[in-house]
Amino acid sequence: MSSQHRRIERAPLSGSAVPGEVPSRGRRRHGPIRVVCTIAAVCASTLAVGVDAVAQDVDPAPSTTIAETPELGPTGPEATPPPRSAGPPSPPPAPPAATGEPVADGRNERGEVVGFSDALASVEVTSDRFDLADAALKAAMGRLAAAQAKVADATTRAQSLAATRAALDQSAVRALVRKAKLDRMKEVFRRRVRDFAVARLVGRIDDDVYPDPNETIAEALERSHEGWLVDETSRQAQTALDHMQEAGRAQAAVLDSLQAQIADNTADATRADRDNGAASSDVNAATAELPALTTERQLARANTLVGGSDLPLVALDAYWRAAQAASSDPKLACSIDWWALAGIGRTESNHGRYAGGEAAPDGRVTEPIYGIALDGSRGTAVIRDSDKGVLDGDPGIDRAVGVMQFIPSTWKRYGADLSGDGIADPQNVYDGALSAARYLCATSKDLVNDAGLSAAYFSYNHSLAYVSTVLARSRAYQQLGVPSANRRG
Repeated sequence: MSSQHRRIERAPLSGSAVPGEVPSRGRRRHGPIRVVCTIAAVCASTLAVGVDAVAQDVDPAPSTTIAETPELGPTGPEATPPPRSAGPPSPPPAPPAATGEPVADGRNERGEVVGFSDALASVEVTSDRFDLADAALKAAMGRLAAAQAKVADATTRAQSLAATRAALDQSAVRALVRKAKLDRMKEVFRRRVRDFAVARLVGRIDDDVYPDPNETIAEALERSHEGWLVDETSRQAQTALDHMQEAGRAQAAVLDSLQAQIADNTADATRADRDNGAASSDVNAATAELPALTTERQLARANTLVGGSDLPLVALDAYWRAAQAASSDPKLACSIDWWALAGIGRTESNHGRYAGGEAAPDGRVTEPIYGIALDGSRGTAVIRDSDKGVLDGDPGIDRAVGVMQFIPSTWKRYGADLSGDGIADPQNVYDGALSAARYLCATSKDLVNDAGLSAAYFSYNHSLAYVSTVLARSRAYQQLGVPSANRRG
């Protein structure tokens, strides 16, 4: 057979020529290509589904109020959220607790007088000074309570914002990770789309330039199907790429939203910290006011006048307690009431208010009271020093001391502690009142009738004018309607 009419044999799959046959141009192996294209198509579909999963895996933005919003740091897969500002500051100190609160009849657990006797609760008192001091203290306490409430609110806001910030930071990190994953997937599909396009272009040029004259109809159909498969796979890859680009834009929007929320949260946290600082300053200022205002209120309360008189409440309480104690003491066996002591206290030191002083709630006078030197001048007897100046401050000559004006030697004998602090102090109205009651009871057992009172008052000060003045004042105080303290009727 001539070479022109020689039959062209189909080349073996290995591509090697059989001796005596003209080799073909190396036709494409359609089977393997189909497998590759099929796998590529499946991968494209699978990755497209993966894109949906990644794109939809977005944490819901934390529920925030207008005061719960913050700032995202640098973005990117490796970025870490910026540090939160320091926690709210610890909440601000409470006002100092009152010590020695009364537990029974105006005395604390140590037995010290810190309030007034329960028996005097119904006594009417009046004082503009107390009203002003009470109003000032209540106003300061109101400011303190308001400032403390602001501190608590700012602290709560700061804690809430900190929790929101932590959630936003976690969401931001996850969003950055998802965005990075989408970026990698986009790059993979971008290369795949490009590779398919190049492969298809090369295959078509090959078919157009080097047509196979020995191709059967079945082979042509197979080749056409392979071309369609490549085109379809390329289209799916492009669709997946488009989907991922859209998902990337959505993820970028999520990051932008988180950045805005974090920025708002940071601004609100800054405001909460600032509010906390301002409120804490107000707490400190109000707390600093309280001791002085409390002291003034206590002094004002102690020196509030019993209605219709010049008698301070603290002095009344001292005389009342002293009369009750003396009339209850079987050793004294004395009938005495509070008003009998009030007459002396008014005459000797104006109830502790001599020289502008006053009695504190515990009975101690704010200005120590000393009488004139008992050196024989101005009609006084000469009394040499008996205490080396310990009580009266004069080491050379004695002076009467305290609210009830005892000379040191007499105080040494009759001085007693009624205030409960363990010290017999002549400058304390409680101690002075009980000491005076003991002195009077040593003179007369009946200190309710004028005769007994007059005798006792004369013993206290050898002056009839003094006795008359004290007795008149005592009887006037008796009319105030204060409950009796005399346990002997």
